[in-house]
Amino acid sequence: MRLIRIIVYALIFFFVVYCPAQEQTLEERLKLLPQGTELIEHKTGGNEAMAITKHKYYSESMKGEILKFYRQMFVASEFEEMEGVPAGQPDENRQVFFFKKPNLMVMLSFFRHSERGETTYYLVVYRANPSAIQQMMPRE
Repeated sequence: MRLIRIIVYALIFFFVVYCPAQEQTLEERLKLLPQGTELIEHKTGGNEAMAITKHKYYSESMKGEILKFYRQMFVASEFEEMEGVPAGQPDENRQVFFFKKPNLMVMLSFFRHSERGETTYYLVVYRANPSAIQQMMPRE
């Protein structure tokens, strides 16, 4: 009986430590697109303190549908939505939306959209590197 208990604990330990659940990365999630959407440009840049990735999309979906899609995606990924631009305006009057996590921020910016659903928008991912930022800080 004791041997069985040891084996069970060993298996639990193995699965908890060596086989963690595979969480999708943000990059994997951003490959999921709203219906009728295609990636038309992808650029990376930044520096050692901040990595910046810019995605430009064209979509046949309307702005509201696209915003709903990304809100659901980011909430599921435990992002917090920040105040948009312009502040205090309803979604239909706003062009820029922000979502954040520690050391990570995503800006969803609608560049061009029409009532027919033709929409061009950007997702810009800002990923901070805290250790590089710390090294850049002046020391006393």
